[in-house]
Amino acid sequence: MKVPSDLQIIEEIYKRHVDDYEEWKEGNPARTNKNYVPVDITAVAKSLRVDVDIVWGRLYYDLDNRYSYQKSDNSWVHLFARRADTDKDCVHFPYLVSVLSSLRSKRWQLWVPAIFSGLAIIVSMASLAWTVRSDLHKEIKELPALESVRTETVSPKVQDETQAKGNDLKETTEKSITNQPIKPTLDTAAPSSGAQEGAAYQ
Repeated sequence: MKVPSDLQIIEEIYKRHVDDYEEWKEGNPARTNKNYVPVDITAVAKSLRVDVDIVWGRLYYDLDNRYSYQKSDNSWVHLFARRADTDKDCVHFPYLVSVLSSLRSKRWQLWVPAIFSGLAIIVSMASLAWTVRSDLHKEIKELPALESVRTETVSPKVQDETQAKGNDLKETTEKSITNQPIKPTLDTAAPSSGAQEGAAYQ
């Protein structure tokens, strides 16, 4: 079962009976007292979608008990009265308006900090997102420059190192060839037949 708040009950009574209060005239047969306005509890309960006894009990046992006060002449001012002269189930309408204003003010006192806290969180998240986006955009812009610097600074160094290694290898090879001894070539071929004949003739 839905449980209406104090603010919901009082607001509903106010909306339904503000015209009744403003239309009061002396000798008006609708009610006998200007300040105490009869409440249509059945209609209020139907609008709030709760049982009639729930609304009546909240008015009589809770709200009237909290807000009623005794004046200096020992008379009582009731927020809700079971009977005012000949009228039944009445609210002290000017007092009800005061209570309504107080409840609305308390509601805003709770909501305003929550709203500002929510806005602060949203602003912080937006600022963080903007910072991340700016940093990414900056890095993307710097990529071509970094590639250019890398080409200009790294490539000559690599070339110089390669060239130095090649020169070292060339010098080593040349030294190895220069220092190697030259061996004479021996003619191991067999003597010709003419030479053999000459030798025999001698």
